[in-house]
Amino acid sequence: DFPQQYREWLGTTCQSCRVQDGWQHYIWVTDEKALDNLPDGLKSQVTLKKIDTLTSDWQDLVREFVARNELAAVSKIFRYIVLHEFGGIYRGADQEIVHSLTAYHRAYDFYTGLDGNSGLLPASGLIASIPKHPVIAEALNVIRRNSSVTTRPDYLKKVQTTTSTFEALAYGVGPLSIGIMKKAAEAATRDVILPPRVLCPMRKLGDILSYEDPRMAWPLDTMSID
Repeated sequence: DFPQQYREWLGTTCQSCRVQDGWQHYIWVTDEKALDNLPDGLKSQVTLKKIDTLTSDWQDLVREFVARNELAAVSKIFRYIVLHEFGGIYRGADQEIVHSLTAYHRAYDFYTGLDGNSGLLPASGLIASIPKHPVIAEALNVIRRNSSVTTRPDYLKKVQTTTSTFEALAYGVGPLSIGIMKKAAEAATRDVILPPRVLCPMRKLGDILSYEDPRMAWPLDTMSID
């Protein structure tokens, strides 16, 4: 079942990027019953899609990881495949969009934010791009390379493959970082990496504070919260 908190964040996102303003919301799942517990009003605003119905040159990677029940890796890889095929915005289920991203979407071909934890790396919880963007294509090339023991670079071979660190470096923020370094602004695309406060301020950093504490107020230019 879709957790209650995730339903609330999805609801805020649909209110911020409204269907009547031209936005469409898709949820990709492995289980068609995953959203049975969504309220009817929210369910009418989203379209359910099964992961295994996507036709893509990269789909073999998804099937391989699904077969091994490595669903965390599937989530990391699949976001890049969907962006490469369709463009749009990838929003992690725990990411809450609190203001419309229409202006950003019109202004840029690719945008994401720096991670709200370190402030040094791009965050992969919200990524937006046009279809076939060079950064996303390069990230997928890096993921395919990292998925094979024979082509995996030495620095990954030193990290235990069952750890979240390995998954992040091999399939998540690692490929995205390399894609940005190699391909950002290629072919005069309009690309931007935004400060953490805009797309990726993190709730978990404020867990020690009361939500009534003034220090927990999000800046006015915060568009989404992780």
